[in-house]
Amino acid sequence: MNLKLPNRVIITNTKQILKNIYNKMKKITFLLSLLCASQLSAQITVFDYTVVTTGKKSVQYNHTGEIAIQIGGANKTWDFSSLTKEEEDTIFFFNRDWVPALKNLPISANVVVTFANEPGSYILLNKSTSGLETVGSADDDGMGSYEVFPFRSSIMKFPMTYNTVLKDSVSQVEFTYELGFDPDGQGPAPRIDSIRVSSKTVNKFTGLGWGKVKLSNNVMVDAVMVEKEEISSPSYAAFVIGRWNNLTARQISDLELDNTIDSSYEHSWWSNKSEYGFPLATYNFNKGDSKTSYISHMQGELQATSVSSQNTNQISFYPNPASSTIQINGLSNTSAVAHVYDMNGKLVFTQALNNGIISLENITSGVYNVTLLDNGQLHQFKVSKI
Repeated sequence: MNLKLPNRVIITNTKQILKNIYNKMKKITFLLSLLCASQLSAQITVFDYTVVTTGKKSVQYNHTGEIAIQIGGANKTWDFSSLTKEEEDTIFFFNRDWVPALKNLPISANVVVTFANEPGSYILLNKSTSGLETVGSADDDGMGSYEVFPFRSSIMKFPMTYNTVLKDSVSQVEFTYELGFDPDGQGPAPRIDSIRVSSKTVNKFTGLGWGKVKLSNNVMVDAVMVEKEEISSPSYAAFVIGRWNNLTARQISDLELDNTIDSSYEHSWWSNKSEYGFPLATYNFNKGDSKTSYISHMQGELQATSVSSQNTNQISFYPNPASSTIQINGLSNTSAVAHVYDMNGKLVFTQALNNGIISLENITSGVYNVTLLDNGQLHQFKVSKI
């Protein structure tokens, strides 16, 4: 027996079903919007103004035990709290204008980096809204001048967040060397006076994940995991008969020059908090690796240096080498606090000067780096204890 419902009943029931579906869809849509909003709000973005703040210092360590290559993703936790604190070093970040001797160097840099275990050596950085890059280095030659080595290397691109891909490329001359080579002796081929080696490096920065990095003492820091892929290819030019000529693949092979394309990979974790304005952790690896055995890391916030200028030419100190004490002259504050580091960058002791005198009596013989602040001015120098 077939029971046929009136059309109005069918229509009424259909409307009710559609209404129920609509209400359910509204709930689902609302829940999805909340979920998406929470994920968007949880996203972490690193900008230039949160990175490498001048007037700060960071204590860095290295870990030499094996750890697994880390995995990216959303809302992750990366635990670096148990990494060993080997090869301790302190990194100082300055405005270039605070280092008078570097003001007139022919390199465009707005941030200067120096290390406690390498006084007189500086890494020159350029930071912009689109990226952070190394543009060269400068080393004190011990005679009041600096040897400058220009080179470019991308460190980070901005703004960086999860699933972002940013690229750049750098072409530069690596070095030139005199050859003085005649490829066919007395034949018709001209003499090659010099070879110029150049490189082109293509960098790709990918935001692999976002979440929290766990540091020692259970400190949790918001961070973005970034993968840097770097592919470098060489090119060669020969100086022949008064001009530079690019070498062909055949000529490169005949001269037995290295024409290998190199690739390297790096993972780093960057916080969007200016208190952690340097990578929380960094390691290099090769494609296909499952582990790495060397990772650089920091386990605390950047600290203020109270530095407003740097000039090592205004002080003198003697004797050096010394057996017990060293007198430092030229300080405006003869009770300034000195930090003494070993040659591995590890802090050995901190001491307030006594009328410009620092005591070395409680340390073993060796070479040490001394860093001290004199009313906002940073001084760095080496001393020898005998």
